[in-house]
Amino acid sequence: MEILMIGPGKPNPQNSGLGIACYHIAENLAKKVHLKLFAVQEAEEVVEQEYEQSEVAHINQQTLTNRKQINADLVHLSIKSKLNPYFYASGVEVEEHYNENIDLSIHEALEDFSQKVISKSRNLDFDVIYAHDWTAIPSSIKLHELFKKPFVLHVHALDYDRSGKKTNSWLFDLEKEGMQKADLVIAVSHYHKNVMVEEYGIAESKIKVIHHGLAPMNVSNYQTPFNEHIILFSGRLCVQKGADTFLKIAKVLAEKEENIRFIISGQGELMEELIAKANESNLLDKIHFTGHIPQEDLFSVMQSSDVMVMPSISEPFGLAALEATSLKVPIVTSTNCGVNEVLEYVQTAEENDIEAFVIAIRNVINHKNKFKKVAEKNAELVKSRNWEHVSNEILDSIKEVL
Repeated sequence: MEILMIGPGKPNPQNSGLGIACYHIAENLAKKVHLKLFAVQEAEEVVEQEYEQSEVAHINQQTLTNRKQINADLVHLSIKSKLNPYFYASGVEVEEHYNENIDLSIHEALEDFSQKVISKSRNLDFDVIYAHDWTAIPSSIKLHELFKKPFVLHVHALDYDRSGKKTNSWLFDLEKEGMQKADLVIAVSHYHKNVMVEEYGIAESKIKVIHHGLAPMNVSNYQTPFNEHIILFSGRLCVQKGADTFLKIAKVLAEKEENIRFIISGQGELMEELIAKANESNLLDKIHFTGHIPQEDLFSVMQSSDVMVMPSISEPFGLAALEATSLKVPIVTSTNCGVNEVLEYVQTAEENDIEAFVIAIRNVINHKNKFKKVAEKNAELVKSRNWEHVSNEILDSIKEVL
């Protein structure tokens, strides 16, 4: 089978969990099928260490890399672009900073990327188009029409999630068109499938749910210097992830618990605003902003935490929560998190219910032995949820549309 995959590029601070998921999906699919991968910028590095005997040809200053291993044939076509899956303008997350020039530049970058993908696809053999999120939709629709090949759209996040549950943007319309024209839509949770059905009007019958998986985790050698209870937020600092909600939770918790410290790990457009609000709330001596840190360091911080909080407004899955769970860290999530579906027991609260989050977190830190056992059970539960298993599910689903 020849699969043409259009993804976001290698994992980086800008493409977040989407990049991590696509990295591992491509890595595992390439061991089972002939995979041709289009991605933004340095895509050829995604599996650089996994394949030997490389044959490299330069095409118009872009790199075509053919790496072989047994029956795997991975071709990477790296396309330089300013396109970023999380920097978009759809009623934007911080509306007062909206600038119509952002809209125009995103449209131009999307058009440029799409045209390059279409152009370079004309000389490739493939049986199916396998696309990831909105940046891949225009080129996928065009290739679907030109070559009459099946089109599978794997949705990791929607504009509805990123914009705080809004449905009035050009990006929302693009996603809707992509899901309508796809032969199969892969959702990362039943929660997200319901969003597609109820908000986008997509037929339930064409949506397949495949939860994310876990990769082996390298944890750096780190010992926390703090004796307090550590409460962690890990994710993009944006409206969708509930970063501002976490700060409100921290303010209330700090008033109720003396022996407590907060860590906000990640970067995003709300960073400066959050630091300013932390200062206004007299929290700067109790809270740490790490910015983006390497995964092994993040995992170490997770492991040192008493609880990780994911107060997302709309979280299609929540890979960071799955990672924390595998490290036996108790988690408290919003009810709008797809990761809850793969866990036996997790404490949840409504997205903006600050007091409910505070009660749940205090419950964890005041009953550590009880929730340690719960965390251990959940860690055992997700142990078998690896990316090889996920890629097998994806491949089985793709075969159904051929």
